[in-house]
Amino acid sequence: MLSELDDDVLDRVSTTDRSPDGTWVGFAGRGRVLVYNVDEVATTDLPDSVFDLTGPEYSGRVGPTGQQFLVPGLVHPVPPA
Repeated sequence: MLSELDDDVLDRVSTTDRSPDGTWVGFAGRGRVLVYNVDEVATTDLPDSVFDLTGPEYSGRVGPTGQQFLVPGLVHPVPPA
């Protein structure tokens, strides 16, 4: 069902991220986006960092969806300041 990948492709992938027989490689990608209403927020008013969203000017205006954003904090908690 799967064809072997060429060596020039496999050589770019760590042996831990590919099959021993050369028929597949593992990969992943993700993006973090912030959706906003262009009729309500000017581009000059956009935050410079996701951390800016904790400021009082965004109180009650930010609604994160999904809980995947919590996982990094649970796996690698930020030490107290």
